[in-house]
Amino acid sequence: MNNKTIWTHPPDRTEFDKDLYVIGCGYDEINEKLKPRRRSTQHKIEYHILYFIEGGCTVTLNGSNHTAKAGDIVFFHTDDKYLYTYTDNVKVYWIHFSGKKAVSFMDELEMRESFIKKADTNLSGYFDNIINEISLKKRHYNKAMQGHLMVLMTAIVRKKMMNSSRLDEVLSRMNNIRKKELDLDEYAKMCHLSKSQFIRVFKEYTGKTPIRYKNDVLIDKAKERLTHSDKSISEISSYLGFENIYYFSAMFKKSTGMSPAEYRKTHK
Repeated sequence: MNNKTIWTHPPDRTEFDKDLYVIGCGYDEINEKLKPRRRSTQHKIEYHILYFIEGGCTVTLNGSNHTAKAGDIVFFHTDDKYLYTYTDNVKVYWIHFSGKKAVSFMDELEMRESFIKKADTNLSGYFDNIINEISLKKRHYNKAMQGHLMVLMTAIVRKKMMNSSRLDEVLSRMNNIRKKELDLDEYAKMCHLSKSQFIRVFKEYTGKTPIRYKNDVLIDKAKERLTHSDKSISEISSYLGFENIYYFSAMFKKSTGMSPAEYRKTHK
């Protein structure tokens, strides 16, 4: 890809679009050091992302010095003061975004501070989607651009988490009820973490404790079978791995407010 810098223009935005919008984005190939770049003062709310394909930058963030290199994501939060300088021979994607709901959106994603983090997979496609939408300006491109931005930020949040690939293996196993259930110590071992570290990282990754996540998986699968099959409640309980139908029924009622029989009668 050749150098590409694109800025959006306020007249293009509807009131809906102003909730979350891209100020500008692009892809740069730079063969020489440039003067240091600071946060713009034009926008009161502004988030800034750099994603390095080659090269990197030196960063002064709230008075502390850091270095970013190829493969790193650099996220600058709107509350932080920063200054960065590219190294020689840089290939970098970048994006600035803002909006009336940007702060609440970032809080929901628990991105409340700046960071530099290694991306364990290539994120170029996410940036290319946003650049293409702004370049082509098809009808309703702002809505599509907003969607792509939300997908990008969600992907970055997941890359920010430790052991994401191993946690995905844990989630896959928890969702496969035909496999033998493991205890927390065994799941922690899969991620090369202590039990307490695993619980903390798991909750950061999913928003739930491991036990709550697994219970929700079982309840969701129970709802599906109660609604879309004629299996007895006893058979469903056994299929889900419960040794005691009474425990299954009590857990189901605690989660849904209804017994399995009442749920089936209401939803089938």
